[in-house]
This record gives sequence, C-alpha cells and structure tokens, in this order.
Amino acid sequence: MTESARTTVDSVLLKEVRQVINIPVPQSKVELKIPTQNLHSLPPGASFSEKKGQAGVRVEAVGDTVYVSATCDSLQVQCERYEKELTRIRSDTDKQVTETKKNTFQTAFKWCLTGFLAGIISTITVIIIKKKKIW
Repeated sequence: MTESARTTVDSVLLKEVRQVINIPVPQSKVELKIPTQNLHSLPPGASFSEKKGQAGVRVEAVGDTVYVSATCDSLQVQCERYEKELTRIRSDTDKQVTETKKNTFQTAFKWCLTGFLAGIISTITVIIIKKKKIW
C-alpha cells in the first residue's frame, strides 16, 4: 500500500524601505529700484517694500540715513518615502510514504483453505463414526 502526504510550509518575508529626501527649494530673489529723488521725498515713517516668493526687502529713509532690511523665509522641504512589501513564500513538499503490509489476499486464502480442510476432516470423522455406530 502506498500513501502520499503533502506538507505545506508558509513563510512571510517583510521588506521595509524608509528614506528621507531633501528637496531643493528654488532660489527667491527680489529687486527693488528706487530713484534717489523718490527716496528723499518720503514722508516720515513711510518705506518702499517688495516681496517675491520667500524673499522680501524694505527700504526706509530716516533723516539722512537709508535703512535697508532684507528677509528670506527659510524653508527646508523634506520628503519621506516609505515602502513596505510583504511577500508570501509557499513551499510545497511532496513526500511519498511507503508502507509494506502483508498481502491480504494470501492471508484470506490461508484461512479459507484451513476452514475447507477442517470441514473435510470433520465430515470424514462423522461418516466413520456413523458406519461403526459408535454413537
């Protein structure tokens, strides 16, 4: 008799990738053109200003002094990339299991032959007993 068995082994493979990428921010530039005559004719507390993107400039005249202030918002853009991959690995293994059993036909034949011979012997014994009238 031959028996077949299948063994299944499951395994999970996990792969994670995490990256932080700095993305360059384009340069911001602002220009402000002021004729000198306009700068001297400013009323007290007034100023010229310009803003473009993250950059800004402000020009102010106080008395005979010109104050120029420039600002730029600092930006740092970071992008985080996250990737997760699950892979299921399945391994099928076929195993052949062989069992050797006694041949059932030979065993049955022996028992039948034994019963047949026992029946013949019993019949002969009964016939002999009846002819001799032992019973």
